[in-house]
Amino acid sequence: VSVLPIVIPLALLGAFLGVFALANPVVAHGLARGWAAVTSLVSLPHPVRIGLWALFALGAAVLLRPATYRFKAVFGMSAEGEATPVSLAVARNALVALNALFLAFNALDAAYLWAGSPPPGTDTQHYAHSGTFWLTIALSMTTATIGVLFRKELAFDPRAKLARILACVWVAQSYVLALGAFRRIAMHVTRSGLSDLRIVGVFGTALVCVGLALVLVKVLRLKSFAWLLRRQADALAIALVCYAATPTHLVSAKVNVARIQSGEYRPALHTFAQSRHAESAPALLPLLSHDDKRVR
Repeated sequence: VSVLPIVIPLALLGAFLGVFALANPVVAHGLARGWAAVTSLVSLPHPVRIGLWALFALGAAVLLRPATYRFKAVFGMSAEGEATPVSLAVARNALVALNALFLAFNALDAAYLWAGSPPPGTDTQHYAHSGTFWLTIALSMTTATIGVLFRKELAFDPRAKLARILACVWVAQSYVLALGAFRRIAMHVTRSGLSDLRIVGVFGTALVCVGLALVLVKVLRLKSFAWLLRRQADALAIALVCYAATPTHLVSAKVNVARIQSGEYRPALHTFAQSRHAESAPALLPLLSHDDKRVR
């Protein structure tokens, strides 16, 4: 029990750092160099093997010792009981470490993404290439982490005031991270046009932003973990209905056609896929009278 305030924050830090490495080539390069330096001194297994071992160990524990719980949908929490010193230490250490990590990542984005000055040897487009999906995963992990940390007495114990403040700061930093994800989507659209997948990215990022707001309400208004799960399910259902009702292929085709008509050719990359959908095919007909015979 005494090592939990160290092991759990380190595990969370490693998980978020791994996601950031997949989202940011600068972080990936730094981790690769650090790992190479460590492995030059000590022989260690590949990080993928370690992750698989942990996953298999968890699966084995579930299979060998199954447990069933009766779900009781209690949506409010009463200020009864006290958080244990271990849970207080785990929350404090984890939130301090994760706030520092998010601050460093947002600083990288401020220097390389928002300022428009990419790191040496690359360009802004390459820097932002795969960031949207993995940053959305990181935001979802943030929602889950805060929800689990504050699911019991920690949500209202007066001694956990610092942890609650750190959680609010972390949510604020997560919104800055979400702005970076939207910025990446906008850069891709500006460069090569709009596609259905990029609209999915907009819906997904907006959904995790709503999830962050819900987890903040849970922490500040003493809502239970069951309440949070129910509200997250409601938000997901609304997002799916909105996506299903939005003519994404038609919207993408009209945006891309307008840009092609104005002389930009990169959005034509998406016309082949969009022409196979009935809703967007008529929107492409104006390209048959384009001045460039290659477009016609």
